[in-house]
Amino acid sequence: MPSSPLKEKSSMTTKFISITRAWLRQTVRKTRELDVSLAGPQFKLSFKGDEPIETRKGINGQSDKPFYESDPDRLFKYYYSYQHTPEHLDNLLYVDVFPLKTEGSNGISLDAIDCKNLVLAIEPSSYRLPEKLRRHGDAAVALFKEMKKLRFLDESQQWENNVALRIDAIDPSGKISCRKARYFDQVATNLTVDWASGLLSDGWYTIRSGMERPENGKLRPLSESNLANTLGVAVLLYERDLSPILRIRSASLASIPKRGLHCTASGVLEIDASHRAGLFDFAILRQGMVKEIKHEIGLDEHEYDLFPVALARELPRCGKPQLFFAAIARVPPARIREAIASADEAHEFIEDLSSTPAPTYGDSTALSEHFTYEGWACLRFAERFIEANQPYLQSLGVAGA
Repeated sequence: MPSSPLKEKSSMTTKFISITRAWLRQTVRKTRELDVSLAGPQFKLSFKGDEPIETRKGINGQSDKPFYESDPDRLFKYYYSYQHTPEHLDNLLYVDVFPLKTEGSNGISLDAIDCKNLVLAIEPSSYRLPEKLRRHGDAAVALFKEMKKLRFLDESQQWENNVALRIDAIDPSGKISCRKARYFDQVATNLTVDWASGLLSDGWYTIRSGMERPENGKLRPLSESNLANTLGVAVLLYERDLSPILRIRSASLASIPKRGLHCTASGVLEIDASHRAGLFDFAILRQGMVKEIKHEIGLDEHEYDLFPVALARELPRCGKPQLFFAAIARVPPARIREAIASADEAHEFIEDLSSTPAPTYGDSTALSEHFTYEGWACLRFAERFIEANQPYLQSLGVAGA
């Protein structure tokens, strides 16, 4: 039975839309100035020059171009629904913030989730890199090895590829669903979202502009994302007089390569590969921060007070979740400096504390521009925590509160 003229017209329209979309995406990458609106009885298509674009093209280990976008102006054009949030106005590149609190302390807002009510559900099966990302992921890991952005462990004669927690979903009630993932999975996805490797499937130019495109100006929900989305941790450590300890981040690292003022310690939250599946409390997440503090600062758990402040998602690495903490030392500055100098991962920072310039508000440059974007966010979240907990910190004997 021959098809009706109406069905043929519909089929031709659908085909035209597909061709037009492909042409627009290809053209906008070249011009970045295209503003097109097409309308008809079947569809309406609006396309503007805020399409996510590549930061790096091809496989070249000599290039110093970044693998993901960190420019605030471009990111907030991609994710335009966040443009009027407090985070955007404060130059924070983190959104979808979940404030946290513990017994005795206040959260940074009244709707903060009490950590005693948090439930961590670890699934029995691990995250697996989607097959359509396999070639891109393999090339990313190989290139990071070549560029020495990954750490080779002499004692085991293998590349460091620690086990982390991939966040599948966060419920406003406090349930966090997750599964195990590897650091290489993060390299293959979140760390290379704007790299036009030429190895992606389905005609995707980059991960961000293809499989993880912004939806209505927002990040894709974690439950719908195909990226590794491994949980990171970051802490700003204060001395007893509430002087923050800021550091200078090395530019040679795989993650957040910008040289600038950074928080005292940060990294991927690590767990043991043998950790069982099941339901757990907040202690697992807290212990992940304790481990990172030991690696990068060298202090033992009894030498500081540790406070969770917020869980948020990061725009540069396409929604990667980050857990922010504030910590207050129980030991004098001399002990802190001694611990930092002998820490296992002291190589991740290039200057000691005595040479770290203190930020000032008198500079004509925006204060945030002196920081890595993670360091700036950690500072601002920690400042809010300190302000919200003056009486509580005084009860702990903190001199600067």
